[in-house]
Amino acid sequence: MESENALPLHAAVRIVSRECFPSSEFLPHVEELIDGFIDDFPGQKAFYAACGRGASERALEYLLGRAAPDWNETTRSVARGGHLHVLQWMVVKRQDRRGPWRVDFNGALAEAAAQGHLETAKWLYKYESSEPSRGKALGDAAANGHLAVVQWLWGQGVRDRQSISLQQTGIYK
Repeated sequence: MESENALPLHAAVRIVSRECFPSSEFLPHVEELIDGFIDDFPGQKAFYAACGRGASERALEYLLGRAAPDWNETTRSVARGGHLHVLQWMVVKRQDRRGPWRVDFNGALAEAAAQGHLETAKWLYKYESSEPSRGKALGDAAANGHLAVVQWLWGQGVRDRQSISLQQTGIYK
């Protein structure tokens, strides 16, 4: 019997198991090996695309079981799309050692800010604590006209080189 968290098997595996192994419920490891052998799924690309689209946790779990993702690029793609639930899911995966390391979130705040995703930027601000990336996020949000993100980051004390220069000249306070 399949566990609740197990990845679904291909139909062909089910048929082979049913027809060739009368005691299939006692051979789940064999079913998984056969499934892995016939799986022609493009794992990493499919996982990356699903994360970028903000897919459901169930779909992400399925795809993660068949991929070895580039977490750094994936976190930035998810942030670019503003998919907060996917970022939070990734942190849970980190706890079970299948998800991204904290360093893989570098650049994600700037991506979310550049696209104007305020709630995602707020969450990443707390999770990603690098000062240079916060300054870049402020600059990217301003460059793309996302005033709400700029105001929130400014309210948190974030400054970038350009805003510091403007403050020193007295043009902007």
